Amino acid sequence: MILLLALTSCKGNVDINSSEDLAEACETLDQEEEVINITFMTADDGCQWEEDGNGERTQGVLSARREDIESMAFPEGGVACDLDFDFSGLNPDFEQEIVYDDHFLLTFNDVILASSSKQIVEQLEQEEEGWYLYDWDGILGQDLPTSSESYCIGDGSECEVPETEESGPIRLSFSGDLVQELGYLGLQEDRYEFGFITLGDNDDSDCSHEAFTFKVRVPVVYP
Repeated sequence: MILLLALTSCKGNVDINSSEDLAEACETLDQEEEVINITFMTADDGCQWEEDGNGERTQGVLSARREDIESMAFPEGGVACDLDFDFSGLNPDFEQEIVYDDHFLLTFNDVILASSSKQIVEQLEQEEEGWYLYDWDGILGQDLPTSSESYCIGDGSECEVPETEESGPIRLSFSGDLVQELGYLGLQEDRYEFGFITLGDNDDSDCSHEAFTFKVRVPVVYP
């Protein structure tokens, strides 16, 4: 499955004041496709306990995190319309699998798109749009989840993620007006950042994950 987001920036004579303006601008101009690879490299050095806001090792309590951030870079003068995410990896003949320990969150501009734990996410404060924002202070000190249910943003969304410490495929699909709403968020904040955050309680292997890669096809217009 693929994740579709609509993103843009305000450049040249393009005046975008809503997600609807964003869609209209991209419909009226010729598009050129850019292909961008996003890779979160393998992290296997464990949690940085008691550093940068992390707590001390505590059995059964989310005490530390690792934050890996990757930014989208668009061609100069271009306006990105849609982002077509392919989570199967860079090789279409090979199904990408990931392993993480203990839990993870995938974010866009701090909005939580997916997580291995719905229980972790739903203990955070919910925004007016119905989104949950990543907030380490809101996670630090939570008990390790007792439920294995994962989280995906938006009604009608679908996700499949492996259990903690088990190798398996990751498949994500988001639907509805969410694509335009997130796109307009990127425009307002003038940033397009994806985060892969891993969480742990006390083991040496916590806050770790294997390499996670996806391909992004970006239709771009030049006003």
